[in-house]
Amino acid sequence: MSALAVLELPTADGSDRVPLIYSGGIDGHVRVWQPGADPLDTPVAVRECPVTALDAVHATESGPVLAIAWADGLVEYVILDTGQVHAFRPGPPVQAVALHHDGLLVVGTDETLVCLQPT
Repeated sequence: MSALAVLELPTADGSDRVPLIYSGGIDGHVRVWQPGADPLDTPVAVRECPVTALDAVHATESGPVLAIAWADGLVEYVILDTGQVHAFRPGPPVQAVALHHDGLLVVGTDETLVCLQPT
């Protein structure tokens, strides 16, 4: 495992929050699971490239969002409810990603920091 992110979703009645754990590995798989349970059989994303960073947030307008950074420099912004993916390649390898609850994506490399607003 090379990256972790936690997404807290409200329960159906809104009285509590349920954590979902996203894990990414050097095997190029991003999986989702809940504490105390095995990961789902089907990965959320798969590439022939290690995962370097993950973040997840329940964005206000688009629903839950997952950011995935891959070792080859690709960053994916995945809207989980629809499966829509926005891709960005800043050039150098990505070391970190961070999502804000309004949907902004911050991408960090060794020498740059970029803030994106996916549309």
